[in-house]
Amino acid sequence: MHSRVELEGIAIQWVSLWCAPVDWQLFDRLHSIQFEDSSAAGRLPTKEGFAGGLAELVRAFPDLHTRVEHLVVDVQNAQVAVRWSATGTSRAEFLGIVATGRATPITGIEIIEVRNGQIVRRWGEWDLSAHVSGKPSNDYRTPEPRCFSRCHHHAANPYQMPPSATVIASPLTPPAASLQRKAIT
Repeated sequence: MHSRVELEGIAIQWVSLWCAPVDWQLFDRLHSIQFEDSSAAGRLPTKEGFAGGLAELVRAFPDLHTRVEHLVVDVQNAQVAVRWSATGTSRAEFLGIVATGRATPITGIEIIEVRNGQIVRRWGEWDLSAHVSGKPSNDYRTPEPRCFSRCHHHAANPYQMPPSATVIASPLTPPAASLQRKAIT
């Protein structure tokens, strides 16, 4: 069984993959050979299919920076829900939309399942409406210049969660003292 802190760390590292450039060695370490993408959106539902989708994303948004907004950790089932936000400049065609040259917000919610320190399954929903419509989303918060992940501008702790992020603690497990928490009622 993984601890809350281990699951949080895996989730934070996983979302850090969506900061360009992608750390493909970290990608391989985090994803099980049996990885199943339950929200493949037309791609193969495999580790390779997910990698291809990620490569397309960072090719289209080469300055993509992603941050964790909230985490919900279920230690008993080794699952983590992640609400995240990102911004990147549209530099290549993506989802059939030509490059706009504009900064584009993307938001999403992911659920990952972890076994033996690796992600075995993901479910996800993304809001790409600003990219598709060319109009900014109304509820998007622009990320701070210092995003949470291992992006190039981090020196001290490459997997540090930002102070503004919230981890929501499940009533089933005790919270780690290092992160801001809200109890589910």
